Amino acid sequence: MKINKLVISLIISLLWLGISVDLSLAQPAIGRPDPPKPVATNPPTNPTPPRKVSKTRRTPRNSNVPTSAVPRGKSLDFYVTKGTEVLDNGDFELAAEYFQEADKKRKDRTATPELLDLLDKQIQVAKLHIESDDTEDTQKALNNYLEILKLRPNDPKSREQLPDLYNKIADDALNQKDYDRAVESLDTLIGLNPTTKEAKEKLLPALLGRGEAALSKGKDDIAQNSFRRVLDLDPQNQLAQQKLRVLDLKGLLEFAENKLKAEAYEDAMVKFKEALSIDPENEQAQRGAKTAEGNYQKLKAEQLYANRKYSDSEKIYQVALVILPDDEKIKARLEEIAIRLKPASAMRGKSVWSGKINNPTKLKITGKEIKYEGSGDGSINERLPEIGYLVKKVKALLGGVPIKIVEQPSASNKYTTTISIEAKKPKNVSFEIEWELKRQGKVSWQGQINGRSLIRVQGSFVDIEQVSGIPAKDVSYESDPLPAQEATIKVNKLSGSPEVRLIEAPSSSNSYIAILEIESSSSDLEPLVFQLEWLLK
Repeated sequence: MKINKLVISLIISLLWLGISVDLSLAQPAIGRPDPPKPVATNPPTNPTPPRKVSKTRRTPRNSNVPTSAVPRGKSLDFYVTKGTEVLDNGDFELAAEYFQEADKKRKDRTATPELLDLLDKQIQVAKLHIESDDTEDTQKALNNYLEILKLRPNDPKSREQLPDLYNKIADDALNQKDYDRAVESLDTLIGLNPTTKEAKEKLLPALLGRGEAALSKGKDDIAQNSFRRVLDLDPQNQLAQQKLRVLDLKGLLEFAENKLKAEAYEDAMVKFKEALSIDPENEQAQRGAKTAEGNYQKLKAEQLYANRKYSDSEKIYQVALVILPDDEKIKARLEEIAIRLKPASAMRGKSVWSGKINNPTKLKITGKEIKYEGSGDGSINERLPEIGYLVKKVKALLGGVPIKIVEQPSASNKYTTTISIEAKKPKNVSFEIEWELKRQGKVSWQGQINGRSLIRVQGSFVDIEQVSGIPAKDVSYESDPLPAQEATIKVNKLSGSPEVRLIEAPSSSNSYIAILEIESSSSDLEPLVFQLEWLLK
């Protein structure tokens, strides 16, 4: 009895532990009913799972392949080959299971580096396909398929899906007015299928939109490229034609303005005229063309002047002045040319001033220009000399008021004659100035020279022309203007090694210019000081 109790206690303990036992051991074999047999329970096990490629396999619709279709115990090569076949058939989750089994065989003796490399790529391909099937993100799916094609260039589903994805991305981009993205997607789509008509139709508004956006942001190159591509697709597109005209005009104006700043006046003039052919009413082009042409004529005249072709330069300067009427440099140059081209000076002459004087007044007369210190107005009939001369006499002709000379003309006052009129009340006055040219004068010159130079003295102008060697530096001079008369010239070198000599005396045949030659044998600049004395014949 004690033994039976011990057996029963042992059985209860075993049942508590979940161990199945035969209860017939706890009772006599004869005369006792069998107790009900307990249901055995097994504790759960947790083995470490191998690396998985996908979470679960979803069997394609209408597929008769059971979920346990991957056989066990095959070789690495078998699983890779079979998985690749299933991959080509589009069952990516089943392919993933084959590759999962292959992954367990990495240490097999048949595992070559090439086979393992292929396995790694196929695992990634299967994973990317599953992700692409699961996602609703078009861009992510596209990126996945592009990545698949890098790993597996002939992947059938990726090649099949790309056109649809690019088309959807282009549609989304057009709806969002993201024209850069739309053009990029459509260009790629047309590259995949050059005969696609739908993509080319969508490309037209995408290019127009991109061109407009680029134009508003000042990205002219992108805008121009976009509108030109529109015309390649639709040569009669009026909007693209109009926008290209605007861009062409803008480009021409920018180019012309840059040429104008660089003083390339002829190039600027050509481009401004091209701009006016596009838009005849464009004020910037009109203004620029006028400035460029005026300065172009001015530059031509300056070149002629530098070559001492004074008559020709005068004509061109006058054309330039019509175009640029406020240009003071042109006016000043024309005055210089007038002096240079002035006929032979008279040795003596008379000029008459007539006008009205209201009170004691001084008249300052330079050439024909008159300034008044006091109150008066009038004019002089003949220009006074603008070179060295003396006022011999002032004679009153009308008015009966005292008139006298206050200051003689000289180089220091720019050959201005000052006359005083002592009028007590408003009077009409007239007087005559009798003058005579100075018969002698001198020109003092100094500078640093090298090589051979020519110096030309004409009136108040002293010009230097470098024939050879280093251009002269530190040049200065003081001059009694040489009259337009035949004169005797004497040259005195005061200091310096270079030779200086007269090679041509002033005469009517050379417009009364005295020409000197200076020559230095030094390899460097040398100082020179000389004096030219002139005496009218």
